[in-house]
Amino acid sequence: MIRYVIAKSNDELFQQYIQTHIVNVDPKLVSIVTNEMGSTMFEKYNYGLDYHKQNGMTESDIVCFVHEDVRIHDKLFNEKLEMIFKARPDVGLVGVMGTTNFVEQGGWWLSQRPYETRGHILQDRPDLKEPFHMVDQIGFFDDLVSVDGCCMFMSGKMALEYSFDSFIFKGYHFYDCDCSFSAIEMGYKVAVADILIEHASEGPLPQSWHRSREFFVDKWTLKGLTFPVNINSFSK
Repeated sequence: MIRYVIAKSNDELFQQYIQTHIVNVDPKLVSIVTNEMGSTMFEKYNYGLDYHKQNGMTESDIVCFVHEDVRIHDKLFNEKLEMIFKARPDVGLVGVMGTTNFVEQGGWWLSQRPYETRGHILQDRPDLKEPFHMVDQIGFFDDLVSVDGCCMFMSGKMALEYSFDSFIFKGYHFYDCDCSFSAIEMGYKVAVADILIEHASEGPLPQSWHRSREFFVDKWTLKGLTFPVNINSFSK
């Protein structure tokens, strides 16, 4: 079954987007983390993970980490995810967009699109009249090194042994990239699936994003990786 960890701070966005997907979900399968629960996204998601670990999570479960400003359009996303994780126990993390080649400048979208990137997403911003369908390579791919964190799914097996790195990272960015790299380091595959979602992005990157990028690059460089990073980088 799918368990949810939802990062929530804006009631209006929450009600407009993700709430429609959890109205019929058992409340025990939903952990909503708010501003008061930790000062960083890493801490907030650890609150959510700990909640599920303490409430019967098993290796066969799936944990969905999702922002409040995400709308899931694919009505079969439950079935797709259950099929993927059941058929592929080596997959630890699944996203909807990501890259096979992570550059030092940070962000999957900075890789060479669409050759190194996978997935598709409806991107909504205040300056757009309607969501823009960002399309790269559509399908199931398991050669990713990083996925977008607005909506990502973790196997129960990985979730039981993983915690977001709240020691090094103090902000709201790069939790998805760090989680992806960590999944590969733990021996899992990182994948994307053909699941269409809509994300109400705020647009420009804040200065805090660039600071987190420096922490991220420093952490994984010290671990022996050289950017740009691809799947083969972890076997060197």
